[in-house]
Amino acid sequence: MSTASARPPAHIAPLDENHIINQVTITVYAAITLLGVVAAASLKKYATSEGELMAVLVGASIAVSVAHFWSSLMAHRLVHHTMPDSAELRREGQIVGSFFAVTGVTIGVVFIAGLVGKDFETAVLFAEIVIILGLFVLGLAGALWARTGWPKAIAWGCLDAGIGVVIVLIKLIVG
Repeated sequence: MSTASARPPAHIAPLDENHIINQVTITVYAAITLLGVVAAASLKKYATSEGELMAVLVGASIAVSVAHFWSSLMAHRLVHHTMPDSAELRREGQIVGSFFAVTGVTIGVVFIAGLVGKDFETAVLFAEIVIILGLFVLGLAGALWARTGWPKAIAWGCLDAGIGVVIVLIKLIVG
């Protein structure tokens, strides 16, 4: 077990640290949300082709991003009693951009699967697997950066990937 501090390096300012935390938070949130969207859209037959699924992913991403951006602006006004300045708006835009990074990867997987001739169900499965693997890698990397050691890092990666599996199972069971 490491006794090293989990604090960020001295060169990272607290505002930068919070910004990074928010970007990672929205990235993980995007992965979990998009897993649910992919599973629901395909199971409920809202999307029956790669193009329809990509449209659903873009629509859901825009809706969630607008909701996040606006709620962040409201929270700023309620807490600080001022409007956010342009630097704060840019930071929020970057955070929302992290959501679209996950969307882009998911759309890319669906597109490539269709391009190489895979059927729609296989494209959906590939998208879900890639997102779940992404959660695993984020969990593994975070634990390694926290110097937990490989066994614990693998366990954290599996736990984080397990959250993704649970989301897909909930959609399968509950609908």
